[in-house]
Amino acid sequence: MLMRFLPLVLSGVFVAAGAPVQRLDPGVRELTSAAAQYLADYEQQFSFLLADEVYTQQVVAGPTDGPDRRRMTGESFLTFLPGDRVWIAIHDIAEVDGHPVDDREDLKLLLQHEPVAGVARVISARNARFNIGHIFRNFNEPTLGLLVLDPRRQPQFKFTRRNLDRDGAVTLATLAFKETDAPTIVHGTDGREVFSTGEIVLEAGAGRIRRTSLQFKFGAITAALTTEFALDPKLAMWVPSIFNERYEKAGRGRELVVGEARYTNYRRFEVNARIK
Repeated sequence: MLMRFLPLVLSGVFVAAGAPVQRLDPGVRELTSAAAQYLADYEQQFSFLLADEVYTQQVVAGPTDGPDRRRMTGESFLTFLPGDRVWIAIHDIAEVDGHPVDDREDLKLLLQHEPVAGVARVISARNARFNIGHIFRNFNEPTLGLLVLDPRRQPQFKFTRRNLDRDGAVTLATLAFKETDAPTIVHGTDGREVFSTGEIVLEAGAGRIRRTSLQFKFGAITAALTTEFALDPKLAMWVPSIFNERYEKAGRGRELVVGEARYTNYRRFEVNARIK
C-alpha cells in the first residue's frame, strides 16, 4: 500500500538580432538550476487556486465484486505551503456517478476556519471511500512531481538528461531522475521509504515545466503518476490540465486500476484560507 504523508502534508540564452534563441544542448546542472528559479516564482503564483475537476477511474483487471468504472465531478483546491515545502491538492467531490454527495463538506467554510493541511487530511479520508478496486491509495496530487525539482530536494535525486525536442521556437528537454536519499516523497502505510523514478519535460531556457511522470514500487504494488501542464490564458501561467494515474498489484490476485483527472476553469480562491 502507498500513501502520501502530509507534514501536518536564464542561463543558456543567446541573443541574435534582438531575439532570444535558446541553447540546443543544455546540461543537467543548467536545466535543474533553471527549473529551481522557475519554481521559486511559480510557488508564489500558484497560491489558492480552484479548478473544476472531472475524475474517472476504471478497474482494468482484477476482482469484480464492485463497480469497474466511476466518474466523479467537483472542484479541486490547489496551493503550495511554503512553511512545509509541499504542494496540497484538496478534491471537493460533488457528484459520484451522477449522484450528489449527500454529506459533502463546505470546502470554503472549512478553509476559513481550519488549517489547509488539516482540511486536506479530512477531505482525503472522505474521498478514499469513492475509490474503486482494492489497491489503497490516498494521493491524487497533480503537482506532486514538482517536488523533485525543489532546490531543497534536488540533492536527493540523481538526474540524467535524455532527449531534446522542439515546440516551435522552444527547446524542450527531458530529465530522467532517480530518488536516492530519504526522506522520500512517498511512504508506505507502514512508514517505510518508497523511492521514486521518472521523467520531467521542461523548457530548456526558462525552466518552465511541461510534464511530470513519477513511478513508485512498494512490495507487489507499482504506481505511475503523470501530469500534463497547459497554458491558462486567464491566469497567464502553466497549470495542471490532465493527470493520469496507474496502480497495479502483481502476482496472485493481480489488479490494475487506472484513473484520469481533467482540470478546467482555473480561478483564484476567494477566501483567506489558513496556512498552518
